[in-house]
Amino acid sequence: MSGSYDLTSAESPAYAPFFGYMGVASAQIFTVLGAAYGTAKSAVGICSMGVMRPELIMKSVIPVIMAGIIGIYGLVVAMVLNGRVKPASSGYTLSSGFSHLAAGLTCGVCGLGAGYAIGIVGDAGVRGTAQQPRLFVGMILILIFSEVLGLYAQDGAPSHKAEETQNLIRDNVPEFIKVDISPQRNNGEWPPNSPDLNPGLSLWSILKADACAKPHQSIEALKKSLVAAWNRIPQDVIDRAVDDFPKRLKKCIDAGGGHFENK
Repeated sequence: MSGSYDLTSAESPAYAPFFGYMGVASAQIFTVLGAAYGTAKSAVGICSMGVMRPELIMKSVIPVIMAGIIGIYGLVVAMVLNGRVKPASSGYTLSSGFSHLAAGLTCGVCGLGAGYAIGIVGDAGVRGTAQQPRLFVGMILILIFSEVLGLYAQDGAPSHKAEETQNLIRDNVPEFIKVDISPQRNNGEWPPNSPDLNPGLSLWSILKADACAKPHQSIEALKKSLVAAWNRIPQDVIDRAVDDFPKRLKKCIDAGGGHFENK
């Protein structure tokens, strides 16, 4: 009995894209589940704390913001993966499908875990901060480490965008998503970002100027200075930073996604 074996069809069956799209769905679904739980759980603590200390409500929404970022990260990863899934007729292989499925599941499940951690920490943290303000910095640090459980990405730091760094990662990391090394090349695959859309950017400059007005002799002294500086920021300044966010979004759209600060 003789016959031919079509290697191309075996490596790129019609159902290969199914696994890729499952990866896309997994990245979005699981991160949103984590973000939803983190938001709801933190909100319960904020509402409970707000009855006793209503002046701390705006200061305590940080866990909710951090939970929402998990869902946004899942959306970004899902969009990137979706752009890489092709029809089987275009040579999309089972190997690529499994790779994208694994990537989506990794992002989604890690985001789910991070969302749960943020929700639990946020709920307990805001309640505790209402009774002991010194817990605030500790809560923020725990939230940050909870967040990074689900967020692993290159950002725009010069050391990350250096050509040597990009080449090293590209050679050693499968399915590497590169960033723009320079605005002139415009050859990156990672979606653009704008630091001008950070609602806390103006608050950070105030906090830095106050807390770092003089040198600190220890990490503990720096922590105390940061907490004291944060507590000295007037509530109306924080409210303005939050209220200005829709205006910043409009400016970003008007600028075509470019920088607009100080323009």
